[in-house]
Amino acid sequence: MEAQAAQGTLREAAERVAEVRLAASAATEAAAQYMRNL
Repeated sequence: MEAQAAQGTLREAAERVAEVRLAASAATEAAAQYMRNL
């Protein structure tokens, strides 16, 4: 049971990491577009 809980926690952490990476890449792209538009 503990292993399953740990697995669920790891899956949630991996999903959060993916979301953060997605947000960071979107922010980087937005900054690049902003710089090009200056």
